[in-house]
Amino acid sequence: KTSYQNMAPINMMKMLYSNLCIILTLKLSMAQFNDCIFTAQDTEYQLDLSGNKGDRIQGVENSDEFTTFNYSFSFCSNELNCPRNASYNASAMFLQINPADTLNDTRKPFCAVVAEWDETIQPQYIDEEEAFQFVYMNGNKFGCIDETNNQTYPRHLIFKVMCGRHVPEGEYIVEDLGETNMKCVYQITILSKAACMTEDGGDDSSNALSGGSITIILFIVVMFLYCTAGCLFTGCRKFPHQHFWEKFPAYVFAGFQVTKAFCCGTCGCK
Repeated sequence: KTSYQNMAPINMMKMLYSNLCIILTLKLSMAQFNDCIFTAQDTEYQLDLSGNKGDRIQGVENSDEFTTFNYSFSFCSNELNCPRNASYNASAMFLQINPADTLNDTRKPFCAVVAEWDETIQPQYIDEEEAFQFVYMNGNKFGCIDETNNQTYPRHLIFKVMCGRHVPEGEYIVEDLGETNMKCVYQITILSKAACMTEDGGDDSSNALSGGSITIILFIVVMFLYCTAGCLFTGCRKFPHQHFWEKFPAYVFAGFQVTKAFCCGTCGCK
């Protein structure tokens, strides 16, 4: 059996380094999810709703004169619970509740899970609408029947965050809440400055400099200052540290040779 004591120090370091990288990656990923920060698919646009995490949206919809549905939505969490006396008990991100008929006391409250919070779901950015759109397809199936094949399907939630430049930072305005024209498909639409990807608000990734561009700019500036200072000290008669730079390729090659010899000596390769 192989024990840690018999392993070479270099293998131990590799193992520890690999595990540390994995742990840090997972922690950073989960921190992003838990902080209610999203990256749109196929783009670098980010939607930061961390300031609204746990906020709740309440709404009422009258489908007819006898039926009323209450809707509850919680940002980035499954903190909502069905009423204790409901026919179905669950915790979710978005609930549909039909209160009990208290006058006749004929039935228990109806409670359906429209959507559960799933940190792995990332939005799509709709450029024409300046909006981030989430689609959750993990709600309850009861009552949702496809008449073409007589099969049940889960309730769907379309959560859309649209750009609202006039909305104060960290706040939002609810534009739409309830069931759409399609059965068991629901929609929440809010206006938020967090969805504005322009200079007037939000993240303008298209105009922002990337890390590589900043590195190149800094390199050019440093080299310009280096050459200018060297010219002032040497009277521009020769390149600063000319002897060193003439030998630099040889130094690099020697460094590669030493590194290769060390790795081959450690791993036993030729």
